[in-house]
Amino acid sequence: MEWLNETIAKSHYPDVEIHLTEWNTSPSSRDEMHDRLPAAAYIVKSNLDCIGLTNSLAFWTFTDIFEEKGGASSIFHGGFGMINFQGLVKPSYHAYRMLHELGNEKLYKDDYLFVSKDASTGNVVALAYNYPVEYEDAVPFGTDKRESGTSKKLDFKLTGLDANTMFEIEILDKDHGNIHNFWESMGKPEPPTREEIKVMKAYANTMKTEFVKADKNGTLKINHEITPWSLVLIKQVN
Repeated sequence: MEWLNETIAKSHYPDVEIHLTEWNTSPSSRDEMHDRLPAAAYIVKSNLDCIGLTNSLAFWTFTDIFEEKGGASSIFHGGFGMINFQGLVKPSYHAYRMLHELGNEKLYKDDYLFVSKDASTGNVVALAYNYPVEYEDAVPFGTDKRESGTSKKLDFKLTGLDANTMFEIEILDKDHGNIHNFWESMGKPEPPTREEIKVMKAYANTMKTEFVKADKNGTLKINHEITPWSLVLIKQVN
């Protein structure tokens, strides 16, 4: 994207808009990584890294209901979508849900942490992710779960808050909200019953959560280990 912007800037049309209208971890609608946890970290990293480089970045696609290759033999078959045919949300869905929580004012950004503020409410929201260093030169694809890798240390503080301001920490990781792993642990029901779908929907939408408060001086300290491919949303709630 940086190369494209530099090329356009030197062209006869330096002010044209740039729209990426179809993108994902791979161009295959049968790539199992679309269903797995690493796709979430890839989506967050790509969106945050592309801020200011494109006018739009449109994910392909919203659901697995996709006609070009016809129906699939499994409820999880590596389809492009963030939601499968049964309405089960994948980690990729939560990646966009968490990105949507971010405010419209950037306060800080580094390789794996983005801190923002909502200009209308003043509330602070941060999003951190772990795209493991072992895979920085590789787009996640294929059948490898990639649940191993180097963790990252999330250690920062927010100042200037009101005393006792409360924040919710919400974590998507291999054991929370990772529906493909949970489906495997159920024995890969094909097709699942209505009761099984109900259980899976509840799991897919349940993150690991905790609440923390700023101290009496209005300082919030965050010290957290981000496991491989995980997302951590830190959201002001009062």
